[in-house]
Amino acid sequence: MPFNSPIFIDHNKTYKADTCTPLKNAAKEGLINFIGVKRGLYPGMELPENHLPGINSIGIWDITEPQDWGLDWHRNEGIELTFLENGTLPFEVTSNRKHLLEPNDLTITRPWQTHRVGVPNVGVSRLYWIILDVGVRRPHQEWKWPNWIILSDDDLQHLTHMMRKNEEPVWHTSTDILHCFHSIGKSLAQVIEGGSPSKLGIH
Repeated sequence: MPFNSPIFIDHNKTYKADTCTPLKNAAKEGLINFIGVKRGLYPGMELPENHLPGINSIGIWDITEPQDWGLDWHRNEGIELTFLENGTLPFEVTSNRKHLLEPNDLTITRPWQTHRVGVPNVGVSRLYWIILDVGVRRPHQEWKWPNWIILSDDDLQHLTHMMRKNEEPVWHTSTDILHCFHSIGKSLAQVIEGGSPSKLGIH
């Protein structure tokens, strides 16, 4: 069955979720090292329908040579977290200044928030990302967190409020966050080799 990209309707405008085509092409041509799991039109191995609902993409790229492509202005249907382990990457969010991501920088973009990575191209870097769909398809729609996220209702409300109001897309983090993404990377590699996708939900 063909899969249609999620759409967001804001008054008379309609936006489609990105599909990361330049990344797909670079991985297919062997220009970068990439592993990932996904739903829909994102790159990577398809996740089983009943595993980790809401996860639309988890991936890692490892780029060892400068590239002639970038991820130009685009929108994703979910919350997107990216974490840069090494290298540098130009990053920009609309209505915000340009950033040059450095190791241990974490980015947070809200559902349907316009952003780009590589201005215009990406370079030598190792980047992790997670796209978590919370069901937003209209302005001011309630966020619906997956049941496998183990937080109290109060904590989820607080997290939602913080993320919806966040106007600082780049955060420099500690080694604890690095270790967390290392664990995600190890679990992701195990899933690609045939392990259970549920391992990705415990980090």
